[in-house]
Order: sequence, then C-alpha cells, then structure tokens
Amino acid sequence: MSVRDTWAVVPVKRLPCAKSRLGDVLTGAERALLAQTMLRDVLGVLRRVPGLAGTLVVTDDPGVTHIAQTHDCVVVPEQGEAGLNAAVMRGIAWLHHARQDGVIVLPGDVPLVTKDEIEQVLAALCESVLILAPAKRDGGTNLIAARPSGLVVAQFGEASFRRHLRDAQARGIDAHVLHLSGIGSDVDGPRDLAEHAGSDRSTLTSELLRRLNVITRMRETGSLTAAGLLHV
Repeated sequence: MSVRDTWAVVPVKRLPCAKSRLGDVLTGAERALLAQTMLRDVLGVLRRVPGLAGTLVVTDDPGVTHIAQTHDCVVVPEQGEAGLNAAVMRGIAWLHHARQDGVIVLPGDVPLVTKDEIEQVLAALCESVLILAPAKRDGGTNLIAARPSGLVVAQFGEASFRRHLRDAQARGIDAHVLHLSGIGSDVDGPRDLAEHAGSDRSTLTSELLRRLNVITRMRETGSLTAAGLLHV
C-alpha cells in the first residue's frame, strides 16, 4: 500500500502562550524563543522525509506562520484560540477536502524526533490503519497517524494516550503502538528542559538551552532538585 498521500499535521499555539509550565526557569521571551526553536527542529526533520506528501501547520500566530512558510509548509489558520484538539481536526478537515488520505499528527515540541522515526511510522501505516506513540513520562500522546485520516479523533491533553487507546477499541480499531525515543521526548516541564539541555544530540533546541545556561540557572534556583535531577 502506498503512503505517498500522507501529510504531517503540526498544530501550534500562539508563541506568547507557549510553555507556561517553564515560567520558573525561563522568561516569557525565552519561552517563546524555545517554542520557535523546537518547531524549527521538528519542521526541519519533516522536510527531509521523502515519503511525506507535505506538512500542514495549523496556527493563528504570525511568527509561526513565517517559520512554517520558510520550511515549505502549508499553513491553515486556526479559528481563534479553539485549542489543540480543534486545531488538529481543522487540519484533518483540510486534508479531507484536498483528498489526501493519510495523516501523521505531531506536536511542535518534540525536537528530538528523527527522520528514521517518521519513516518507521510511514512503514507501520502500510500494515495498520491507526498508529499511536506515547509520551515518555506523562501519559500523553505525542503522535497519532492514521490512514484514512478520518480515523483520527483528537483527544490530546493529560493522560490522552489511554483515551486514544480506549476510543480506538470502542470503534473496533486495533491501534498499533510505537515507542519512539525522540518523539516520546517532549518539553513540558523543568525535568524535560534539563534533559534536552544535556542531550548529546545536536539540535537547535539543545544548542539554545545550553546558550541560555539552563542547567546552571536551574541548579542555582533549586529547580534541578525539584525536578529530581540532583546530579545533572
């Protein structure tokens, strides 16, 4: 089965609203810069995956729109601050209207995603109609892929992975679960921030966090201890 009409959908909220849980470590301007940088990492990887038909970014932020356009993405305007799930479904509606069959929904805060991981997902879509990849820690869902795209019912949020699994089971769909290290490593809290800052992967995000001296700042404020990372 071909997956050449499979698109990536990346929903992105307004940059000034990004990553509020990191407010004890980063200023508002730094959080917005972090969100931009993570998005550049994600879109840079997606751009290099030849099996994708394209990437669709759903946003109402002009800065995000500019970044998306510089990465050759299609931009679909979000309708106000409708939330992540509504943004995902808006992107899927665009694909349906454009008669594009498959979708990979990926957030913009997984800067360790790799080309190989996206290609694994595309390969899995040749065998399974619905793919789920969980977040490493918080019970969330960091990727949904489906063929056809109409099989996606977005239920992102706290403990969303169980909800997505239960929903698939209720509809008689055997969801295939992929545990992917890069995709599973999002940046939501201080612990994630420290781990990405100390990553041996060379990403724009890790370089930014090192330039901001995140580890030193967290150590000085006691944030490392609070995050359970005494020896970083």
